[in-house]
Amino acid sequence: MKIVELLLKFGADPVARWDGHTPYAMAMIYGNRPVAAFLDQKGYAEPLDRNEMVLAACADSGPVPGPLNVTHLSDEDKGLLTRLAFIPGNLGHMQRLVSAGLDPDVTDSMGLPPLHVAGWNGLCEELAYFLSLDPDLTRKNDYGGDALDTVIHGSEFAPKRPDADHLACARLLLEAGSVLYPNFITGCGNEDMVQFLEDWRDANR
Repeated sequence: MKIVELLLKFGADPVARWDGHTPYAMAMIYGNRPVAAFLDQKGYAEPLDRNEMVLAACADSGPVPGPLNVTHLSDEDKGLLTRLAFIPGNLGHMQRLVSAGLDPDVTDSMGLPPLHVAGWNGLCEELAYFLSLDPDLTRKNDYGGDALDTVIHGSEFAPKRPDADHLACARLLLEAGSVLYPNFITGCGNEDMVQFLEDWRDANR
């Protein structure tokens, strides 16, 4: 909230559109209700269009008012799942977006689908959800990694969140059929992950 106040104090346009959305609409779409309420109180809450209303409703726990008109979504809107999959606690939000019509295989600017994003961050429930949608486990992102390789890389380099569980994510992917290549083990700098992968390899020869 303080950031929004500072931006307005120093001349930010409270109704400037980015990717077709006002700041109020963006706050609603991402579920930032305190910022949306603040902008509303200041008189900057312009009416939402139909797709914005559906996207905003998906950020709440209530019913979603019908499907999205996907053909009228911007590329940024179509990739909303990849933004949300970086942040813990968005599982219900993402499930409602998929139910409303967002494609869970759309990638971000790095070629990461939501499955890879959730896995890199060690978000086990989120990864399990995207696994339930039958994704291509061999699909490679722009860095050349598939889903399992991305989880292994994340175990070493992702933010050290207390709720992250990269070992559980790796197990889910292996149980779902991901291939464990030898270089996944030799290239990993996380000792716990290396031990887990070696144990898995030895138990499944």
